Amino acid sequence: MTIISSHQVSINKMKSNLFEGWKIQCDSNTAGYVKFNPKVDGIFKSHVTVDIKIPKQLRGRNIGRIALRKAMKASSYSTFVAHLRKSNTPSKRMLAAVGFQVFNHPKSSQLCMVIIVDPSTRSRGVGG
Repeated sequence: MTIISSHQVSINKMKSNLFEGWKIQCDSNTAGYVKFNPKVDGIFKSHVTVDIKIPKQLRGRNIGRIALRKAMKASSYSTFVAHLRKSNTPSKRMLAAVGFQVFNHPKSSQLCMVIIVDPSTRSRGVGG
């Protein structure tokens, strides 16, 4: 299995009024998507939940890590929350590598991971 480098992965903005999302391209081939679904709650206030999908045959090659980092840089949000099954070790490992931390969410039976990014450290570029 070949590990992918950052320059091989690009993201392209999806049009939606319901979520912020990007199609993932790897070496000019479709490689999944990253979506951020806006939420407001009493714990994180305004934030997005992370929805990322990489086809099984492309998993384990760092595509998700790279695409998620790029999407977070291009996003208009600062607080990103992921809810996943506690047994989903590959996703937990990927999220931790991007900088997410485990958060004991009192209203979730799933594993909750969160990252808050400093808006001043990101660019507004979307493609690369």
